[in-house]
Amino acid sequence: MVAIPRNAAHMYVHELMVQAVLERDRAAALHALMLDPLTAAVLAPAEIRALFEEMWAAQETDLGAFA
Repeated sequence: MVAIPRNAAHMYVHELMVQAVLERDRAAALHALMLDPLTAAVLAPAEIRALFEEMWAAQETDLGAFA
């Protein structure tokens, strides 16, 4: 059996964010934010999505590659 590191879930969030950047995948960026344990601890999924949309809109000019 393969041992799963204690921080595997935390590392998955980072891997998903890297994937989002490298593949210019907006949905992966949203999913990474939703899976972030600190964000998920204080916000419901609908609130996380709203936060993501607000942040995306604020940074839209710098995110042209993701369009």
